Amino acid sequence: MSSLSTNSIHQDYITQNQSIAPLFRWPLIPDWNKLSKQVKPTDTHRNFMDELIRQNSFIEHDKVKKHVAALSHDNSRIVITGQQLGLFISPLYTIYKIISTIRLSDYLQSHVEGYQFVPVFWLEGEDHDFAEVQKMYYWDAQNELKHVKYEEHPQETGISINKRYLNKNIVNLLEILENDVQDTDFSATLWKHLNRIYKPGLIWTEGFAEHLRSIFNAYGLLLFNPGLPEVKRKSRLFFEQWLDNVQIINNAIKNNSATLLENNYFTQAHYAKERSNISLSYEDGERQHVLLEGEKYRIKERNLQWNGKQINKLLKDHPEWFSSTVLSRPVWQSWMLPVVSYVAGPSEIAYWAQLIDTFNTMELTMPHLQPRISVTLLEPKITRLLQKYELEENAIPIDKKSFIQEIVRKRHLHDTETEFKELDRELLAWQDRILMKTKEIDTTLEKQVNKSFDNARKGLSKLHKKLIGREEEKHNLMVNHLETIYQSYYPDKKAQERVLGSLYYFNKFGEQWLERVMHNTDIFKYEHQYVRL
Repeated sequence: MSSLSTNSIHQDYITQNQSIAPLFRWPLIPDWNKLSKQVKPTDTHRNFMDELIRQNSFIEHDKVKKHVAALSHDNSRIVITGQQLGLFISPLYTIYKIISTIRLSDYLQSHVEGYQFVPVFWLEGEDHDFAEVQKMYYWDAQNELKHVKYEEHPQETGISINKRYLNKNIVNLLEILENDVQDTDFSATLWKHLNRIYKPGLIWTEGFAEHLRSIFNAYGLLLFNPGLPEVKRKSRLFFEQWLDNVQIINNAIKNNSATLLENNYFTQAHYAKERSNISLSYEDGERQHVLLEGEKYRIKERNLQWNGKQINKLLKDHPEWFSSTVLSRPVWQSWMLPVVSYVAGPSEIAYWAQLIDTFNTMELTMPHLQPRISVTLLEPKITRLLQKYELEENAIPIDKKSFIQEIVRKRHLHDTETEFKELDRELLAWQDRILMKTKEIDTTLEKQVNKSFDNARKGLSKLHKKLIGREEEKHNLMVNHLETIYQSYYPDKKAQERVLGSLYYFNKFGEQWLERVMHNTDIFKYEHQYVRL
């Protein structure tokens, strides 16, 4: 759908434009057998598969247990996605990424022999930009767009999400939501469930994870938390290898970025030669970029610097302080796990185009990229309005003004004002003609003729006003209906999937909305899709 157009790299990737192909290891539709064979588990992979088992082995659900068991075998492969940990699992596209991951894993399991495919969600709790995760938008009981916001404590500024503990504010937000949204058959169970999960004192990442498991355990989704100290200890060699080869890696990123620019694309992730693309939370404080200055590594904000030996010593003593960034995270994933495909959004596909040479430098196979599904949910009321105005579900552009004007123009009501002016002119003409005839017959009747036409005009004027009023009512009703359609598609003038939180739909439709998306979308249809609820 053109109104939901994305970036040029994503568009050329999904249309299989050969100009972008050299920057990806695998095409959009790969040879899955060849890919699965090439991603051979290493000793490092086996080590982290054990960690993935450990993080999920306590879940007592048949499909989760089946996937956990599969991780013990060398023929297991990972289909993975990840996302920042938005408040109450928001926005909607986080859910769509997970659905795409589960569906792709299931597809590969039934179409590729000799391998076991496991869907994994990477809990991206190491980011520190709290503004990107602290809000959740929803429609209240009066269909007004609202949001709740978890306020950041000043002492937590710059701290990674996975080091933040929930406070009583989380209980207040749930109370606001419960009182604000429409009460449905699903509400009581939902709020009881959420109040059981989100307890003050719980780490943000753990609350998000428990909430996510309650939704997707039935589908066998495994969760992986890379921010745990034991994961960092096992990852020390990755960070050491990255920092030891940082100049070579930076040149690789620079070359891929330059190729994009030479081909009239853009660079999604900013390249800077002074960045190592590794972050450090020194003494468990704020997460900050490790910068390069000649042979030195430094943190500008704290006036700290180390040489190569010193930073490796720091890494050995405190691996939990180190974390990946947007350009090192994809490589770290494949260093840890045998990833055959990463389910990505449009912006992610764009920055992965800067990384193929980095994967080669680290002697890793770059995974296939599977575009996530992109969806607009159509509530019953919206479906009825689309039918009323004979609108196709994919015909709602993001330009609100032109959308409404075009529909009103096409369904334009009678131009009552113009027609009554024409009628008035005709009455005057007829009045003149009748008066001329009256003069020929009986001049004493001229007053009666004028009075009759005046009375006719008064009656028509009353009718005119009534018709104008009804026309305005119909026009306003149409505009209100079109506004309702538009707001459903583009709350806050952005795509629905990028604004609304999933809680709104769980409250209104229970699990049914999730099942409809799961079973009524096509993960290999790379156009925007519409699901009627």
